Amino acid sequence: MGKRLLYAVKCGEMSMYVTRVQMHKRTQIQKGISDTYGFHKFVYSMFKDVRSDEQKRTGHKSGIIWVDKGLRNLERTLLIVSDREPVVDGGQFEGVEVSTRDLPNGYLGFERYQFNLTVNPVIKEFGTGKYLPVIGEGEIKQWLVSKSEEHWGFKLVDDEFAVVRNFPDKFQTGHKIVINKALITGRLEVVDQDKFAAAFQNGIGRAKTYGCGLLELTPEM
Repeated sequence: MGKRLLYAVKCGEMSMYVTRVQMHKRTQIQKGISDTYGFHKFVYSMFKDVRSDEQKRTGHKSGIIWVDKGLRNLERTLLIVSDREPVVDGGQFEGVEVSTRDLPNGYLGFERYQFNLTVNPVIKEFGTGKYLPVIGEGEIKQWLVSKSEEHWGFKLVDDEFAVVRNFPDKFQTGHKIVINKALITGRLEVVDQDKFAAAFQNGIGRAKTYGCGLLELTPEM
């Protein structure tokens, strides 16, 4: 995985921490984690909740974004970006490997990157305000192109990006949840450093609490 998101990064005056979690499938089963909601609860258990009740009520950012990188050779990998360090000294972390490392301040200062992004592409319906899923490879690519420069400070390089996977993620939180997710990979060029850094820190799009929006980056030297 090279230098991709295994470290802590300092953006301006704020320290950002990027953590890698590895868990054997057997451990996952023992912990009763069977879906995205289970991983959501596990990830959030790693961090102290520093928000007030009022901040939670008004949708204040949690300071945590994460992505499930899937199962490979019976090992599950999660990547997490946070504005504070994880606390992993409890019994619930037995059998789980957690690592957080430093990254030079200039990591977000490159002009071009290779990227991976699991995102929840949606559009707001005029009149109702409802969010509707964007489905279809061409539609998802156009969705990203139309938003990337204005909202996230980067543009896609010469159409060198692809929707690798597009799927509905279904799970229960007390009621049924369905989130349409798309895995997009490719190359990007930074056009606005502040917006780009904010996109890395805060994530891209909606459903970040359920494993969307984490921008994985490998600088092009």
